[in-house]
Amino acid sequence: MSETTADLETLAVKLNPLVKFYDPLNLAEAEFWGASNEATIGFLRHAEIKHGRVAMFAFVGYIVHANGFKFPWAMNMDGTKFSDNVNTNPPALWDDISESAKWQIFLVIGFLEFWSELSTDNNKHYMAGGRPGDFPDFQVNTSYHYYNYKHTLIYNKHRMDRMASLTPFPSTSSIPSSSARTKRWRRKNLG
Repeated sequence: MSETTADLETLAVKLNPLVKFYDPLNLAEAEFWGASNEATIGFLRHAEIKHGRVAMFAFVGYIVHANGFKFPWAMNMDGTKFSDNVNTNPPALWDDISESAKWQIFLVIGFLEFWSELSTDNNKHYMAGGRPGDFPDFQVNTSYHYYNYKHTLIYNKHRMDRMASLTPFPSTSSIPSSSARTKRWRRKNLG
């Protein structure tokens, strides 16, 4: 599934008819690391999809923790539970997690990053004509593929909205009175 700049222009009109194709840095014409233009487009699309997924995951995690939802089991090996911590500020909750737990999180993320770079018979690498955003299957012989074109369009259309929606949360939870300023701005500008 190698894509060209013309494919991106067609896709951009389907995703956002108002903005259409917007590439101010001219990255769609670039050739990273001496690879072809199609390989570079695959790399950039995969990076955009991956960062969109991370932003969605962070958004949900932030909302869940800010509203006080916590796992009922022990957080550390010493028996400290998540529910023992009364703090609902997500950055402070991250600081309360032990270093070994943080390393476990980073190792899982590293494994998923490694796994996404694998190329198999059923899953070509995204820079070698594979579909950006796909992961190799964890099952060996599967013919089921859950992505279709319509799903991909809907997913791409709303990905940037989800990435932008995460932006205000760290500031409103960490900067005193920023939440009040946000509320005043909303009342003034949004009614």
